[in-house]
Amino acid sequence: MTTTSTTPVETLDPPGGARTTADRWSATIVEWVLATPIWLQVLLAALVILFYAQRIWTVFRDSGLFRRIGFDWGLFYAQAIALANGDVSAMYQVDQLGGYVQRLAPYTSTPDVPLLQWPAPYPPVLAAVLVPLTQVAPPLAFGIWTMLSLVAAVVLLWRVNQNAPTVGKTRAAVIFFTTLPVLQAFVLGQPVLFLAIAMAESYLALRRGADFRGGAWLGLLVLKPQYGLLLGLFLLWKRRWRAVAGACLGVGGVVVASALAAGPRSLLDYANGVSAMGDIRDPYAAAAEMVNWRSLIVNARPSIGNTSGVLLFVGLSVVTVAAIAWATRGPWRSGSRVLEWQLLAVIVGTFLVSYHSHMHGLVLLTVPLAAMWSLSPRQPVVRLAELAFIFLPTAAFIGVAGLARGFTINYEDPLWVVWPVLNVALLTLLLVGTLSPEGTRGEDAMTPEGTHGGGDHALSAEGTHSANAITPEGSHGEAAITPEGTQGEEAITPEGTHGKEGTTPKGTHGDDAITPEDSMGLTPANGDENSSFPVGRQYRC
Repeated sequence: MTTTSTTPVETLDPPGGARTTADRWSATIVEWVLATPIWLQVLLAALVILFYAQRIWTVFRDSGLFRRIGFDWGLFYAQAIALANGDVSAMYQVDQLGGYVQRLAPYTSTPDVPLLQWPAPYPPVLAAVLVPLTQVAPPLAFGIWTMLSLVAAVVLLWRVNQNAPTVGKTRAAVIFFTTLPVLQAFVLGQPVLFLAIAMAESYLALRRGADFRGGAWLGLLVLKPQYGLLLGLFLLWKRRWRAVAGACLGVGGVVVASALAAGPRSLLDYANGVSAMGDIRDPYAAAAEMVNWRSLIVNARPSIGNTSGVLLFVGLSVVTVAAIAWATRGPWRSGSRVLEWQLLAVIVGTFLVSYHSHMHGLVLLTVPLAAMWSLSPRQPVVRLAELAFIFLPTAAFIGVAGLARGFTINYEDPLWVVWPVLNVALLTLLLVGTLSPEGTRGEDAMTPEGTHGGGDHALSAEGTHSANAITPEGSHGEAAITPEGTQGEEAITPEGTHGKEGTTPKGTHGDDAITPEDSMGLTPANGDENSSFPVGRQYRC
């Protein structure tokens, strides 16, 4: 669950000698977490996995498939059936799509009870991708989808290990698979694990100057356009025209594929279907379960009117975007730590200002969070915010849905979410951390030419490059800097043992590899509840 690095507390503090109270307390807490014995990490991970397994089994026993487990995927599958039958008009009409959704009712534990009819606000290309799966039984099709999602998860973990290698592959996998967003992605059958790859590749390409490639990957997020909109506007503001061109190519590819699969009219139907869910408390949107300003508003003021709620959301979003713009107003410097922090601020802020942003969407932060951990060895407050963001939602979920409720499930409550406002608060703290002067505008560990040393852009423990790392005195060394700022034989390897000649951490070093001390491959989190099955109020989550 946590790393066992022996990095001293001093490496977690901002340089300069004087430490604020927040820095001291944050460094102490982070060090305490990182010092957790490996046997306790394994035990806690096993308990979390057992809780998830028990809960999923109970829900499956009480409701079968597609009523709750695989609910979202069932909607996509129903769209695919409609498309395969040539009934394109039914794809975005809830009442018409409901007829195809009911074909999944026999796979529930109560086949005589109709399944919940719900819109599926995704471009037609997603239904087209699923059409081949309509040739097999729905449970098998869902199993194939789950296996493909697992492959996507492995790809994400590969990138995490490149960007935070010292965490270790096993520990990274344990953290990843015990977080709530990942749990939701698998249980609901969401496509966010595939979108997380697009976000990761876009971030990694943009930070090293491969603008066109980064933009092209970003364009694929049009499957859930709310997740790519803010970063796209950021590229326009910074006049990164090659990236904008790449994004246009990615978006255009999805649009053309959708039009070819279901006809141009389907794109208008899709747009109308999305806009129909615009009410601040739209019942289909389940806004109270989201992780954005919209969720905060509807939970804090359940009686707020639609116009007032939307205006308040817009106001909070404008303030958020303005803060990000102010903090990231510096020049775009490809390959610099400053650019990495700027991109991270935009990506984290995206989830707060997105009008439709559920817990499972936080999976898109997987690789950016790993990079953030690697970038912040001297920022204990940022690291503490990241740890809290990753682990507290899971702890709260187990505490409320498990311990407090006696491990029984109340199907009148959301199954996979508790305390959504907590998630909003933690996301806000994480955003504040990325906007700190040490991040978006702080000192950049760069070579005299203003670029990172080394062709693979691998950062050393202190965020500098091992080949051209600037030593504390400002002179260039030939070995990786150790946590104490010394060079040579005492460079600590990922396992905490001492290597020779400034050995860098083990692990794969790709084009985007970051190899900082004490880094952790961290991702978001959330899970759920357990008991009898009343067919009353139904929640998508």
